[in-house]
Amino acid sequence: MKPTQSALSASPSKKSQQAFLVANKYHVQGNLVAARKGYEDIIKSTPKYADALHMLGVLCCQERAFPQAVGYLQRALLLAKNPVFFYSLGVAHQEMGSLDLAEQSYLGALKLRPSYAEALYNLGNLMRTQHKNAEALGFYDQAIKLNPALVDAHYNRGNALKDLKRFVDAVQSFDAALALNQNYAQAHMNKGLALKALGRSQEALDAYALALRANPGYADAYSNLGMLYCELKQWPQASRAFQEALDLNPNHASALWNKSLMLLSHKDYRGGFALYGARWREEVSISPVLQSSKPWLSAQQCKEQLLQPLKPPVQRLLIWPEQGIGDEVMFGSLLGQAKVLATRITVQIDDRLIALFKRSMPYLDFIPKSVMCDEERYDAHLPIGQLAEVFCTDHDSFHRIAANYLLADPLRVQDIKSKLQITFKAQVQGYTIGISWHSSNNQHGALRSVDLGSMLSVLTPQALGLNESTKLNFLSLQYRASQAEISAVEQTLDCRIHSYGEIDNFQDIDGLAALVQVCDLVISVDNSTVHLAGALGKQTFVLLPYSADWRWGVQGADTNWYACLRLFRQSTQGGWAEVLEQVRLATKSLIGGV
Repeated sequence: MKPTQSALSASPSKKSQQAFLVANKYHVQGNLVAARKGYEDIIKSTPKYADALHMLGVLCCQERAFPQAVGYLQRALLLAKNPVFFYSLGVAHQEMGSLDLAEQSYLGALKLRPSYAEALYNLGNLMRTQHKNAEALGFYDQAIKLNPALVDAHYNRGNALKDLKRFVDAVQSFDAALALNQNYAQAHMNKGLALKALGRSQEALDAYALALRANPGYADAYSNLGMLYCELKQWPQASRAFQEALDLNPNHASALWNKSLMLLSHKDYRGGFALYGARWREEVSISPVLQSSKPWLSAQQCKEQLLQPLKPPVQRLLIWPEQGIGDEVMFGSLLGQAKVLATRITVQIDDRLIALFKRSMPYLDFIPKSVMCDEERYDAHLPIGQLAEVFCTDHDSFHRIAANYLLADPLRVQDIKSKLQITFKAQVQGYTIGISWHSSNNQHGALRSVDLGSMLSVLTPQALGLNESTKLNFLSLQYRASQAEISAVEQTLDCRIHSYGEIDNFQDIDGLAALVQVCDLVISVDNSTVHLAGALGKQTFVLLPYSADWRWGVQGADTNWYACLRLFRQSTQGGWAEVLEQVRLATKSLIGGV
């Protein structure tokens, strides 16, 4: 908050007025110590000098002494209902996280001065803090209408639009901010992020370059540049960009995290997992951290336990979940090896996985993550992903993972088979292919998903060149599938995609595992179904976008995590046609003789 002087709201003596002007001059010059003393001396002699109380509140905000600031600003408002006083009070409340009080204060300012552009702008920021981006836009638009030169309003309007995934509009708002200040490094960088989301990679690179020209010490821009180079598979440039960020700030969380993912994608497990802990930093924060008074068993302590098997281990260890359900399934492959870390292990996982893991690993205790684990049940804890840092140190270490470490319910599998025999009728002796074509991943779901019609068009008997005696049965493994989409494809391709209505593929993961088990082959995009199929040991074809997730590596048709998976990669961004043709040929080769 910049120090400003408002109209005098009391009738102080000329001596007090002169003292105020001196203190305010110190304030404007940045001499906060002298300014504070001046304001405090004035208030001692003239307790009802509203402007001195206000400016002392502003100074406290600058020193981040917000509770003290609120006290002075409220005293000022008792003496004079000044819109600037309300605005300053709103800033103090906002900085303290008292959002309702901040909103009331800004509205109080606007009641007295409806054309107060800065108050409207801060209300927009307040809405963004609460992820109410659509409402924020309304306030930014009003502020800009009143003051088109309010550069930060254009900038944060762009941020709100970016968060709403209105990337074209976001670029326009960032450009408006840059027209007012061409050296606005943050606007250049966030414009780059919006351009990247639009697939306009070269323009995004140019935007990052301009951000770094405006601010050569901008570690965030280097980190985002590295991420874009990773997506473009320009690995040397990505590595240099991450290193530039870390040279500027060795603790830069995003650079550490993304460098970790880059190393892991190149199967440098020792180096990648050593940096993987950056995911817990507030700036990254991809998953909630367990709040516990019990000690966190570090990866180093786990490794020491492996080197000293005769040393008494932790008695009771809690392994808690992180990230998504697919990550829990994947890292769950290491739970069998974790037995050496403690006498008794309790594993907290997604509620939907409980039945499946209990059946598969009866030697461990499993509890749902929706229920808080009593600290009396464990002596130490660690997140499930940390097991990879302990047990996945090189390529050979993955050989210790069982081929099918999860087991479907045999009774449900048999029940499904019996009912599908009735459904498929004459095709009961055919080949059953389970399909999943959509990813709901917030960041990358659109890039990972494929059109259902395009997928099925390469899997029809005609496309595969099958004779009439070979029958295909398509079973939907897609969670939250659109029946309208399925029906349209069935009509177009004259085929049947069976959706097993008794099982909710999203909520009933144990049921989904049984569905996977009855399939002869699973064909899926990168989503949680792939992890489930891999853990069950089911032969699976995985369709991957150009820039695939780190766990699938950067090249090759196999993955260390699941021996039964075969990977099909885009060679160009968005190039599904080539991938689908490769899948068609592989499927034809696999079942041509059935």
